[in-house]
Parts: sequence; structure tokens; C-alpha cells
Amino acid sequence: PTTSGDWAHIQCALWLPDVTFTQPDKLELIDYSRMAPARRTLKCMICQEKKAGPCVQCPVGKCHISFHPWCLLYKEHPDIYVPPGEYEAYCKKHSPPVTVRKPQVVMRVFEFSHGKGGRG
Repeated sequence: PTTSGDWAHIQCALWLPDVTFTQPDKLELIDYSRMAPARRTLKCMICQEKKAGPCVQCPVGKCHISFHPWCLLYKEHPDIYVPPGEYEAYCKKHSPPVTVRKPQVVMRVFEFSHGKGGRG
């Protein structure tokens, strides 16, 4: 549940920098009142959909490449780099060179139920 009485994915809330939890120790009561409205209209480079939920953008400068958190978690894409244990995803242009990259690891929801991860 959210603070406004709606419903949202925990995985998505963890990835969106302007979304928080009012009870971070339990990952409950998602507060997206400060989320930029434009996030809901960005086009995901993985599924190519708009309005299928808010997107997160490559964090480098004003890069316009965006992704749905759900797509990052459950659909592989060779042009995206996710640093292990991080809630950021980089486009091909801004990802580190292959020789510097660590193996791609994306935290999945079951890891949170076992006490790993969480943003507060």
C-alpha cells in the first residue's frame, strides 16, 4: 500500500529516487507524493511502452534513456548495466567499459524478504 491508499510494487519504489517508504524497516507505506509527474510519461527503452508505470533514468547528467524498474528486474537487455547491489541503471553510452564491469547482479524481491537490501 501507499500513503495515498493506492498500490505500488516495492521493487519499483526502491528504484525511484524520489519515492520513499514511511516505514523503511518494513518496506511499507510507499510515499510517491514527491515523484516527478514526468516519470509516468517516459518511454522505457526495454519494453518501448509509455504510461506502463514510472521510469527511472540513466543517472549521468541529463541522459534521457529511461527504463521501468520492473523491466530492469525481469527482462534482460545487453545495453544496460546495473552495478551489483545498486538501484541505478546505466545506458550503453554511460556504462563503464566492459573490462571494469563487475558481473551484473539485480536484487530481486525474494532477497528483501530474507533481510537483504532496502532503502530508507
